[in-house]
Amino acid sequence: MNDPDLDSPGEDASPRARRRQRVRRAFLDAARRMVVEQGPAALSLREVARQADYSPAALYEYFESRNALLAALIQEGFDELKQDLLAVSAELTPRERLKRMGLAYIDFARQRRETFELLFIYHVNQRKQLDEEAKYGNNHYAIFRTAVAAAIPHESSRQVDCVTYSFWALVHGLAMLQITYLKRLDVNFERTDASSLEAFINGVIEGRA
Repeated sequence: MNDPDLDSPGEDASPRARRRQRVRRAFLDAARRMVVEQGPAALSLREVARQADYSPAALYEYFESRNALLAALIQEGFDELKQDLLAVSAELTPRERLKRMGLAYIDFARQRRETFELLFIYHVNQRKQLDEEAKYGNNHYAIFRTAVAAAIPHESSRQVDCVTYSFWALVHGLAMLQITYLKRLDVNFERTDASSLEAFINGVIEGRA
């Protein structure tokens, strides 16, 4: 159940609501630092409380368990990724917008590696059908799918899903390689990423538009 005091209190919120938001933020910031420095496996509620300078009992008022705290961090990460994708201008052509979204996804992984790994290595999607991502999820896949559908407006829903999954697999694979196995490689990834996405769009999207 959501706590009304924690739902984006804003400037007109009561002092109590603003205080609760600050305390919750302190716990999340401490937890994020711990994940960045030591990985999700090291996350300890007692240590989070200590680093935030509150008691463990105070932390339990906001997060009932370690899993609840991790879930909040994961949701924040997905929200940040979503905002980066939505920041790509809607004034661009559909193909250019799709390319820029792909680059934004990869850049998110490079700039916020620990958050990206938390989202996609330490977290498992609970949905059992890919189309549920678009139907019920206000997330990166749904955003990608909307962009793909705009680029191939005459294709069936099934084909849009197929192309969207392929596009997601491409950008995710590029991102993961660059932050793990190839992280020490001296390559201009920005240029190669743009070329890879252009090749995909020209080869897959253009033939279907």
